[in-house]
Amino acid sequence: MRRTRWLVTSVLSVLVFVVSAWAETPWESYLAHPVPENADRVAEISYTEGKYDLTRIDQDLMLLEVQMVAADSSAVDLAFRLKADGYVGQTVSEMLGSLIRVNPRLFLQVLQRNRSTVVRLDSLVGGFGPAYVDRERAQNYERDQRLAALLSVNDPALVKVRDECVAILREK
Repeated sequence: MRRTRWLVTSVLSVLVFVVSAWAETPWESYLAHPVPENADRVAEISYTEGKYDLTRIDQDLMLLEVQMVAADSSAVDLAFRLKADGYVGQTVSEMLGSLIRVNPRLFLQVLQRNRSTVVRLDSLVGGFGPAYVDRERAQNYERDQRLAALLSVNDPALVKVRDECVAILREK
């Protein structure tokens, strides 16, 4: 009897685990295994239990940012898809802008693919984030570093989008 109960409990536990894994949202699947195939499936940040805790979202976006810095173009494409109004949009825009200094070529390649979805290129390229508020010299330094990074990209296929970004930063 004990053995049967243990067996039934074990089987039910495994089934619950398998069913809950199937019930993951695409965003949760990406977080569990941040590979390009999973990134390509994500259209929005959503959670199985439907709760949107900003602390959790911040932590989850850190994982996305790590993948972006690691030059995963699917992660950068995902960031462009997640870019929207509000807190998440602001955070993702700042992440994308930071990528300019780290990997300007990747930034421009993915921006070019997603240019039609970017309403305000100035907020993407020139939005430095809260760390730069009321720090004019730091803002100038960041702007100059982004300019230098963008100007280091000479690929003829990217010159038009690069020059758009450069023009925005020069006005800043």
